[in-house]
Amino acid sequence: MNKDVQQPLEDKLYKALNAPETITDEEREAWGGDPEFMESLQAMLHARRAMMDDSNGSDAHEAFSNFAAQHQATPARHISLWWKAAVAVAAACLAGWWILPQLTAKDSEAADSNTIYHATATGDEGITVTEAGNVIIDKKQARRQKDGMRNIIVNGDTIIYQPLDISKYQVRESTIKVAQGHTAMLVLSDGTKVWLNTQSSLIYPNAFAANQPRQVQLKGEAYFEVAPDAKRPFIVDCGQLQTTVLGTGFNVRNYADSEPCITLEHGSVQVSGHSQQVVLEPHQQVTLANGNRLKVAAADMESALCWRDGLFFFDGKTLREVLIEMGRWYNMDIVVNDYTHLNDRLHFRGERCWELRELVESINIICDVNLSIEGQQLVLE
Repeated sequence: MNKDVQQPLEDKLYKALNAPETITDEEREAWGGDPEFMESLQAMLHARRAMMDDSNGSDAHEAFSNFAAQHQATPARHISLWWKAAVAVAAACLAGWWILPQLTAKDSEAADSNTIYHATATGDEGITVTEAGNVIIDKKQARRQKDGMRNIIVNGDTIIYQPLDISKYQVRESTIKVAQGHTAMLVLSDGTKVWLNTQSSLIYPNAFAANQPRQVQLKGEAYFEVAPDAKRPFIVDCGQLQTTVLGTGFNVRNYADSEPCITLEHGSVQVSGHSQQVVLEPHQQVTLANGNRLKVAAADMESALCWRDGLFFFDGKTLREVLIEMGRWYNMDIVVNDYTHLNDRLHFRGERCWELRELVESINIICDVNLSIEGQQLVLE
């Protein structure tokens, strides 16, 4: 088995039972070829079903007895914490407490997990900019507050910060938020250009101090064209990873439902996180694999940067990934009732300006699935 998926048996079983949406393709392939894992998972599923179907616990007792009989000869290195947990669960079940309400709660979570993406907003919020906590630009209501706008020019969805004399004016923390169905371009006071993708936010100063690092914080996705300045490195902080540059063009993807990913178009960047550090070359990308390992690979530049040109482009992406991206752009919940095709991979190109109905029809034809629009939900039957 690949060392990347050599996890303790109990960890793999817990993930398979309680967080199947987080299993990677590599793990799925490796686990499917592991007889011990498959046998243990099957036994646990039978036991879990018995406990849910029989409130007096008799079937659960039989299921766990069968499991124990099958695994008594298993070497200690395989049973360890997993076997202790199984015994504790069985005992609690027979005692008539804890396990049934816990499993009921898990079952409810599993039912709710049919929704693989939740819309995050109730309406079209457009683009907003706050400074020191006060809204100074609201593109939905076409509102601009003159206070704090001394060095700001607004042109459509482009917001430009001109250099500010910080000896005369106070440096303030600013935040730009881009709602679903929108993108924005931001020019910072040092000349750095930032293209922000839908449902993204950036925290930045209205002016950068002299001889100090230029630091911003990103949630969501953005492409940075950094103005060169050898004395002031530019740092993008996205929580788990930090990207440090002097002058270059790169994309940072940091949505909550996917692994953080930095893609370098030109120049050079240093990415650090989890006590690791890598330097990217052009057309490389680094992801935070399994939540703790920096993984460098060749980048599909068209797929990584197409959003700047108003496109959907999925090359080898799963239907699940495509649906989540649709949900993010159109602000729709994604509900899956049939998982048969969810991991099918497809090559697909579309326009973000399309009506949702057009995109749904295209997906149905390409994937031979039944995807429909039901109110604020996209439902895969």
